[in-house]
Amino acid sequence: PPEETPSDSSSSESSSDSSSSDSGSSDSSSDSSSDSSSDSSADQPPQNGWYTNPSDGKKYYYVNGKTKPEGWHFIDDIGYYFDSNGAVGSKAGIDVSKWNGNIDWAAVKSDGIDFAMIRVGVRGYGTDPGSGRIVIDEKFTDNIKGAQANGIEVGVYFFTQATTVQEGLDEAEFVINALKPYGNVKLVAFDTEKSSAGPNEVGRGDEISRSLRTDIAIAFCDRVKAAGYTPLIYSDSSWFKNRLDLSRLTGYQKWLAYWPRNGVDIQFVWDQGPISMWQFCSDGTVKGIGGRVDRNAWKIV
Repeated sequence: PPEETPSDSSSSESSSDSSSSDSGSSDSSSDSSSDSSSDSSADQPPQNGWYTNPSDGKKYYYVNGKTKPEGWHFIDDIGYYFDSNGAVGSKAGIDVSKWNGNIDWAAVKSDGIDFAMIRVGVRGYGTDPGSGRIVIDEKFTDNIKGAQANGIEVGVYFFTQATTVQEGLDEAEFVINALKPYGNVKLVAFDTEKSSAGPNEVGRGDEISRSLRTDIAIAFCDRVKAAGYTPLIYSDSSWFKNRLDLSRLTGYQKWLAYWPRNGVDIQFVWDQGPISMWQFCSDGTVKGIGGRVDRNAWKIV
């Protein structure tokens, strides 16, 4: 039923966070020329723009003859991580659910997408007796099979509305069981954010204490880790800071939703520590997907 369908990763909570105190400063040295979107593979890099090194195939972005400093950057509406040598050190990805409809995964692959975070399921946010059920995403099977068949690396995420540690463990067990038919899945994300309950409603997991929510996140992550997966925690900056105890989560990878509002060339630094994955927009366009789609960059380690 509709009231059992919580928000997806592109929630208004994440959107409102794009104007948070996180640093997204313009690159004052930017003087990108008209060729900034082109990719030069010549022996010498351009003064401004993309360059693929013919010796190792790595990509660099030059501004006034200099490569990007190490860190996360937002260039022409796409997020990247650049390593200490100035080369692109991230993979291009998306996250999808039933809300993205039928997906042509061959077309997605042809558009340069390396990985996909696929919603495996949700817990309903209803507060009435009998609500709060765990439900598999209607497109999960189609999406994971389609992505893997086309050589796209796959991870999954689960939207939580758990209110007890045991419910968090139940959500982890659900994910583990759902993944049994599929190999080559590394990442399992715990998606914690405000539910899509209306303005005068509160989801069952929205108002639990910061301490309890952190307990639940740890229980979920530790269980999927014990099953052989790499856990990470998804949210926006405000939810991370105010609804979780980050001092207890230093040992877990973070997937941050932060959407720069504008800027052709900015560097992004989260003031709460390192992240492994950056959801940099909710209105991306990718071949094979009708309408907008969340775009992500995943740091290569």
